[in-house]
This record gives sequence, C-alpha cells and structure tokens, in this order.
Amino acid sequence: MIDDGILKRLDRVQGMGRSDDDLLDSIKASDALIERRLTLRLDSGKRVQVICWRCQHSHLLGPCKGGLRFHPDVSEEEVRSLAFKMTLKTALLGLPLGGAKGGVPIDGSALSVHERERLCRAWTRAFISDIGPNKDIPAPDVGCGPEEMAWIRDEYEQLMGKSVPHVVTGKPSALGGLNLRDGATARGGKRVLDKLRDKLGLTQEEPTVIVQGFGKVGGQIASLLAKDGYRIIGVSDSSGSLRKSEGFDVDDLLAVKEQGKSFSGLDNELEAEGGEPDAILTDECDLLVPAALGGQIHQDNADDIKASVILELANDAVSADADEVLAKRDIRLVPDILANAGGVLASYHEWLAGKAGHEVVVETAEKSLDDIIDRAADRAWHMHKRAEVSLQTACYALAVEHLQQVARCRGLA
Repeated sequence: MIDDGILKRLDRVQGMGRSDDDLLDSIKASDALIERRLTLRLDSGKRVQVICWRCQHSHLLGPCKGGLRFHPDVSEEEVRSLAFKMTLKTALLGLPLGGAKGGVPIDGSALSVHERERLCRAWTRAFISDIGPNKDIPAPDVGCGPEEMAWIRDEYEQLMGKSVPHVVTGKPSALGGLNLRDGATARGGKRVLDKLRDKLGLTQEEPTVIVQGFGKVGGQIASLLAKDGYRIIGVSDSSGSLRKSEGFDVDDLLAVKEQGKSFSGLDNELEAEGGEPDAILTDECDLLVPAALGGQIHQDNADDIKASVILELANDAVSADADEVLAKRDIRLVPDILANAGGVLASYHEWLAGKAGHEVVVETAEKSLDDIIDRAADRAWHMHKRAEVSLQTACYALAVEHLQQVARCRGLA
C-alpha cells in the first residue's frame, strides 16, 4: 500500500470535483513492485543477505524514472509511496517519464568503498531484467551518489555487452553526467522561491532562513539563498543544530562539512547556540527549509512551527496531518513535488543527451530547468488562487489532471 498521507492528499483532489474516480483509482496502483534478495560479501569475508525493492509506479507517461537509496529505514511501503510521488512530480512538470523508486535497507555510509561497489554490482545483476534506458532509469538518492551510478552503468554494460550510457543518470561528469553548477535540486528549489517570492510574502529585505539537514542539498540551498540576501540563522545535521541570530557565513558552514565535522559541539567555534538536531524546526524564521529525511514536520509539532513559509526540499518532510494544521495557521507550504523537482529535470536532460549520443550542455539544461519550473510554479499558483485550495493540493490536482488526460488519449479510460 502507498502511504496514507498521499491518499489523504488525493482525497482533497477528489473533493475539488476535478478528477474521475475510476481513473484516479487506476493511477494509484503501481505497475510493478519487484523484490529481490542480494548476497553482499563484506571485506571481512562474511556474506550477508539483503532484501531490496524496486517499485515501478507507472509507465503511462514513458519510462520509469527514480532514485535508488541505501538507508536502514527503507521499506516496501516507502519505495511504493516515493515512486508514486515521482509520477506526480513528472506529471506536474509535463515530462515524458513515469515514477520509480528503489531501496536497499542498509547503511551505505557504514560500508567500505569496496563493499559499496560490490553492493551496486549485485543490485544491478539482480535487477538486470527490470531496468533499462527505455524501461526504468535509476538515479542517486539517499546514501547513493555518482560513484554508485558509475558502478551500476558499468555492470549493466558488461552484462548487456554494449554501451548504454543512459541506463542511469546522476553519473560523474566524465561519464556523461550533468552536474549543474549549484546543484539541480537546490537550483530548482531556489527558482521556485524566485518565481513565487512576493506571492509567498517573502518581501523582507533580508528574510531569515533555517535549513534543517545541512547535507549536500541543504548546503547548496543555503549558499544560493545567502548570495541572494537571505540570512541563514539556523542549521542542523544529524548530530545537532546551531543558531545565530545575526546569521552565519555559509562558507564557514561548508568548510566545516568539507572537513568531515558534524555540528555537535561546534557552537563555540562558530559563535553560535547549539541544540538538538530537531530543535530548530520550531524556531522563529521567515523561511524553513527541511532538507533531510521525511517525516520531520508532523501532527505533534505542526502547531509549534513558527516559520511563515516552508520549502519542502526533502521528500515527505511534512506529513499529511501536518498539512492541514499548517494551512489553518496560514503557513505557506511549497510542496516537495514542486520544491525539489530540479533533480528529476536534470536527470531528464542527462537521459536525453545519452539517448541522442551527444554531450549534455549545462547552459541548455539550466535554462530548460528554469523555464519548466517557472511554468509549473505559475500554473500551481493560479490553481491555488482560483480553486481556493492549498498550493500543495493545487500541485497534486494539476498532476492528476495531466495523468488522466494522457490516459484518455491513450484509450485507457
């Protein structure tokens, strides 16, 4: 089953009277949930058995597209739900791709480089008949990066006996990967804010920002915002949080991370106030950016959120129950399917370049990303105002309408 939160949000779309109930039920169903058992040989010589999943939610729009995550909390329900959200995201953006997601319930950061390579190659062998450039194209997600995608591509090509550069995206640039200067996900999130800043009420001369989850994406969005006059007053990682009312120099924070340090215990060094990792979620600010894992803002803490606007860069950072509380309190939520759409847009351009057999052009991809984000944000805001629903419900409604239109055109309704 997909997450109850997604079903609640779809119920809100149905309540608008803009969807065909039978079609919506068919959209909810996944095309395939594939379960495989891997054997991973550790450096010690020990062999461990790992069950993993790949959900291909929908091929209605085109080949499935979605990340692969290595994290101990990965579950069947999670990959189903995230695959469905990817379908909604690509539909909102108008991309010819469906949604997928894969997961291995293992802590990738605890593995050596050799163990991670063996895991990726074993994963590729297990799913060789399920992935492909016109079927299902994996990309990096939590616990995965360009290196993992390079190993998957290499193993796939060895097994297939031919070059297939577009079997994965998010590869190293030397292998045809598209590495946008500011990071695709962060760039997309910042572009949404640029487009909707006045409408969202972020009209202060120096809006204050809290970034919860100062990893790769969190650091990139903090840097982009700081360059544009936002004041970063709070950050956190899994070890702790830091607050500084006069604002951080983001370069100092990035330097800390480049040195492999965590925020816990750095309050004196950075002249900041330290705290628990989640403590900054409820601090006062103009813009809150959850950029860590899902489930950070929920029914139990939604009443305590003091931000005016939330940019949901992490998937499912805000629960469906929290949505309702935030809406009643007039806290504007830019939902994940719009806020973090830059990642799949970059993947789309990398995949297209691989299919065409030419080098991906960064400037072309960046302009296209900006244009598509602008159009999606405009349409979502127009729906939000015209239908008098939340921005999130507007995004879901537009995605569902597109999926239903395509289904009808293909004679599936």
